[in-house]
Amino acid sequence: MDKLLSDGEIKQASAENVASTKQTELAAQNMHEVGRTKELVENTRCEQDLRMDKNAAFLKKLLATFKVEAEEHVRALSSGLLELEAAPEAARAELWRRSSGKHTV
Repeated sequence: MDKLLSDGEIKQASAENVASTKQTELAAQNMHEVGRTKELVENTRCEQDLRMDKNAAFLKKLLATFKVEAEEHVRALSSGLLELEAAPEAARAELWRRSSGKHTV
């Protein structure tokens, strides 16, 4: 019942074994590359999220600064308008004469 393998059959089996081993090694390398690619993608996403967080924080700070400065300008304009309303007609006419040229520049 036992059958001995011929030299040709042994060589063929060895060649198939070597080819199978090479395919396994290639598959393992490909899996490693897939893992590295996935890691790179995740790192890139984390870096993008961090940049977006920094941009959002900067924009929030910028908006807060703008709001404070806008409120200061509104207070100054309001105060100036109240003073102008209380000023005599001649003073308002002089102010109008001086400031009207600035708007055409």
